[in-house]
Amino acid sequence: MSERSAEQTFIAQIRRGDSEAWREFIAQYEGRVTAFVRRRLGASSAVDDVVQETFIGFLLSVPNYDASRGLETYLFSIASHKLTDHLRRQGRRPT
Repeated sequence: MSERSAEQTFIAQIRRGDSEAWREFIAQYEGRVTAFVRRRLGASSAVDDVVQETFIGFLLSVPNYDASRGLETYLFSIASHKLTDHLRRQGRRPT
C-alpha cells in the first residue's frame, strides 16, 4: 500500500469516527507538531494549547480535507495558522 493510499485510508477511518484511528493519528503526529510549535514559541506554556488547537482544527476540518494534499502538509499548515493566531493574540508577529 502506498503512503498516499495509507493516508487516505487513515482519513476515511477518522471521518467515520473511528476513535482508534484518531488515537493512532495523534500518537503518530503529536511529537512532530509539538516540536514544530516549540521551535517557534520556545519554552512557552502555550505550546500544549497550540498543539491541542491544531488537532481540534484538524478534526473539525477533516470533512473538507483535499486528498490531493499530503496529510502531514495539511496538518502542519493548520499548526502554522494556529501559531499565527496565538502570536497575534499576544501582540507578536510570527518569525
